[in-house]
Amino acid sequence: MSTPVIFLDIDGVLNDESWLRAVIARYPGAFRWSIELAQELLDPIRCARVQRICDATGAAIVIVSGWRRHAPAADIARLLANRGLTAPVIGAVGGVRFSGDTRDDATAEWLHNHPEVTRYVVIDDDALAWGSEWIKRWVRPVDGIGDEHVPRAIVILGESILPTAPTLASIARAHGVNPVTYRHRIRVSHMTPEEAARPALTLAQCGRLGGLASAHARSNRKEP
Repeated sequence: MSTPVIFLDIDGVLNDESWLRAVIARYPGAFRWSIELAQELLDPIRCARVQRICDATGAAIVIVSGWRRHAPAADIARLLANRGLTAPVIGAVGGVRFSGDTRDDATAEWLHNHPEVTRYVVIDDDALAWGSEWIKRWVRPVDGIGDEHVPRAIVILGESILPTAPTLASIARAHGVNPVTYRHRIRVSHMTPEEAARPALTLAQCGRLGGLASAHARSNRKEP
């Protein structure tokens, strides 16, 4: 079974408004991002909540945060570890151009390039960064991750988004659909296996695919 993944935002998840105000008060006039300031921005209590999720599920972390504009994933991992979040950080996406500037596009591309990952959750407070197709795998803290978010994330990480590979291949072949396209369609849109096996996309399905709908529709017309 593959390692589950947490796509983790930082500001608004590993800190809250009161924590940020306290840090700003200690660093008056600090307008530039720095390793020292970043360390102070991490609330160890909220880091511990994410670590509880990782301990319960064996999850690794992919950073989905503007912090990656300022530091590589390895440096961010050390900052997290200093605050007690010691789960492995295996990458960082979003914030800079990847397949686009939006976090959901970058995350979808990361998942496409890592087909072995079938269990994942997004933890991010930014409602504008994610389309509706992510709702079933998204935990959204309002002001920092709370104890109530921990069991929700654990439940999501226990749910695989895809059937086993042999099952996928057999369903795809039975419907005359390219297995690679089929697998990616389920992963990005959260369609059921039967919905994804249909040879043509409906308007409703296109809406669920969001920005990738037109590309999928074009490739779908080429399929037998």
